[in-house]
Amino acid sequence: MASQEGLPDVRKVVVGVDFGTTRGAVAYVVQEPGQSPDDLRSSDVVTIIPYPHMRALRQDSGHLAMMTFYNPNPDPWDPDQPEWGYKVQNRLAHAPITIHKAADSRLIMRSKLLLDESPETAHIRDELFEKMEELLEQGLISQPEDIILDLLRPWMAEVKKYLCDKYDVVREQDTVEFSICVPSQWSVSSLHKLVLAIERAIRDAWPRFASPQQPIDIFTVREPEAGVNAALEHVLEKKGSRFQPGDTVMIVDAGGCTIEMTTYMIDHIHPFRFHEVTQTGTAVCGSDMLNMSFKDHLLHRVRTETYFNKDSTSAATLIESLSLPQFEFLTKRELDFEIPDGWVERYYIPGLKDSKAKGFSEQQVHVSSTELTDLMDPIYNIVYLTLTNQYIQAYEASLEIGTVVMVGGFSSSKMLQGCIQKWLKDGGTGSELMTPLPGHDSGQDVARGAVLRALNKSHGPSRFVRSSIGLLLHVQNTVKDLLKEEGMEELFKLQRLAKRGEDNVPYFYDCIHWVRRWNPASASVSRLGTHSRIRTTGGWQKRSSITRRAV
Repeated sequence: MASQEGLPDVRKVVVGVDFGTTRGAVAYVVQEPGQSPDDLRSSDVVTIIPYPHMRALRQDSGHLAMMTFYNPNPDPWDPDQPEWGYKVQNRLAHAPITIHKAADSRLIMRSKLLLDESPETAHIRDELFEKMEELLEQGLISQPEDIILDLLRPWMAEVKKYLCDKYDVVREQDTVEFSICVPSQWSVSSLHKLVLAIERAIRDAWPRFASPQQPIDIFTVREPEAGVNAALEHVLEKKGSRFQPGDTVMIVDAGGCTIEMTTYMIDHIHPFRFHEVTQTGTAVCGSDMLNMSFKDHLLHRVRTETYFNKDSTSAATLIESLSLPQFEFLTKRELDFEIPDGWVERYYIPGLKDSKAKGFSEQQVHVSSTELTDLMDPIYNIVYLTLTNQYIQAYEASLEIGTVVMVGGFSSSKMLQGCIQKWLKDGGTGSELMTPLPGHDSGQDVARGAVLRALNKSHGPSRFVRSSIGLLLHVQNTVKDLLKEEGMEELFKLQRLAKRGEDNVPYFYDCIHWVRRWNPASASVSRLGTHSRIRTTGGWQKRSSITRRAV
């Protein structure tokens, strides 16, 4: 409900949800009655913290560890089953115990990618399906989607507890809106499944939304768009105005699974509004993909050490739970792009025996600068190709990219920052690289940006079409209209398909009103703008046709 001036006359809470591959975050802002959304800034957005069991060293303060564990020996006093979040991560930090012995079948990580359909993540889905089969046989889940819901439900319950019970942020009379971040390159069906899973978890956690008849106000925003909102607003607050309408900026959204690059032109400041000038380039080489490559490398190094399995604890599990955190929180974040010669890092693997010939010391494997460079080079090459593609598109559009802005959790990596900086310098682009400001947690940008984007939905960004867009409807069998559109010959064929409705009028059922039929092979570029208009090479237009729906 809104006042005459168009401002809300009730208190409103906007909740941003970023369900990431390895980390998740939730942020919120309160809009008081009569308050303009333009009066709210990035500093008004609050990130939910802490989460249960957040005590381990170097855990990201505003993030949730996206993992669950179906413990075969649960604590009788702990109601959380399956275990989730930081409780699982804390268990993994101590070895060897039950979780390491059971991890091969009961530890679920990267569950979000179950909904992805890209071939680059097929190996992760295969691993998840293997674990799901065992969990289904043991009766621990009833359907594959449960491995996602078993994480989302307690997470959303904790969000509700924080907002409603602990800090009284959301009150009974308040309106609540959820702004959900979605990947930019996923299929429509994958995005739909993701939003439905989060909606279901919200209904299970919030009594006010328990009834299916009670609608939930949900807004979706693409992850790079959310990230750029938060990053630019933060810079604006800390350093003053440095961007102007008409400026062209590239956003590098470096997450757990992918690194996405999109170039935008700024249309408006306060709030930031922009439109795409290049099509998004996606490289499946995010932080967690690098972790998996590092894990595979260590597994290859210790492949002959068969004694690891004597306690039913595999080397893969020990590396995943104990070596990777060191690589994640120290090596990737602190080591510079130009790795110094002679650099050696020692990674903890309990039970590993000393062998100078193999590069082992007791319970440690030594990794050299050459090994790490060989691991990073494929990542750098993919990043270079994606950057090149963005600059080619901008050049063809006669645009100059002034600033490259890094957002997302992986953007804090000095190695990734150095890689991009070197490419920009060697290519003579003249672009400035904007990395996260000191003390700023870029991993929260997407959730915080989702809140900022939902506050003011007017003048949303126009973006390139990524799928066919149409409306499913029933069309009345009007002979006059059909003669104009289909012709006499087609009319007789169509007449046989018509069925009478409850009003005794013949209709063509399950027709599609095409707004835009996307052709990925087409050389022409179309952009979907505000108010569902479609821009093609021939101008703004809509096409409608009676098309029999293939079921």
